[in-house]
Amino acid sequence: MINYNKLTNTHLTMTSNPQRKWLKKLRNASTEEQTKKAEAMLKALRPLKPKKKDTKESDEDVFNEAQKYNKEHFKDKQDKEAKDKAEKKRSLEKARLKCALLDKHKKDKDEQINSQKELKECHEQYKKEEGLLHQRLKDHESTLKVKQCDKLTILHDSIMMETNNNKKKTKKIYNKIIKHQTKVIEMAIREYMDDHKVTYEEAHGSIYSNMFPPLVEEVVEARPLQLLDNCAKL
Repeated sequence: MINYNKLTNTHLTMTSNPQRKWLKKLRNASTEEQTKKAEAMLKALRPLKPKKKDTKESDEDVFNEAQKYNKEHFKDKQDKEAKDKAEKKRSLEKARLKCALLDKHKKDKDEQINSQKELKECHEQYKKEEGLLHQRLKDHESTLKVKQCDKLTILHDSIMMETNNNKKKTKKIYNKIIKHQTKVIEMAIREYMDDHKVTYEEAHGSIYSNMFPPLVEEVVEARPLQLLDNCAKL
C-alpha cells in the first residue's frame, strides 16, 4: 500500500515544482504501477478546494443588509434632493437677476424718455420766451421812436457829425444804441416785477409812466429823456 504523506513530503523536499515533475512522469509512464503512482502523487499535490460557505443568511444578516441598502439609497436620495434644491435656487436667482435687469432697463428707458420730454419742453419754453422777449424789445423800440422822435433825430444827427456823414457807420451806431435802450427798459420792468411782486403788465405800466409822463407839449420839449441822453453819451 502506498503511503501518500511520505511520498508528498519526499517530493516537496526534492523540488519546488513537484506537480510539473509528476505530470511529466505521468506522461512518460510505461507501466500501470507508474501511472497509478504518478496520479496518486498529483492528487496529493493538488490543493484542496475550499469548502463552500454556507449561503444561508441569518435574520440578523438580512436585517443588516437591508439597513445598509436603505442607508446607501437614503444618502443618494438626500444628495439628489440637495442637488435639486441647489439647482432650483440657482434658477430662482437667475430669474430674479433677469427681472431686476429688465426693471432697470425699463427704468432707464423711462428716465431717458422723461429727460428727452423735459428737454423738449425746456427748449419749447425757451423758444417761446425768446420770441416773447424779441417781441417786447420791438415794442419798446416802436414806443421809443414814437414817444421820442425828436430826441432820436437829434441823436442821429449827432452821430452823423461824429462819423463825418458816414451813413453806414451812423446807422450801425444808431441801431446799437436803440437796441441797448430797449434792453434797459426790459430790465427795468423785470426788476420792478421782482421788487414789487407784481405782474409784467403792472410793471410795464409803471416804468412807461415814469419814462413817458403825460406832460404838456412845452414841458416835453424842455425836458430830455434821461435814458436816451445816457445812451447818446456812449
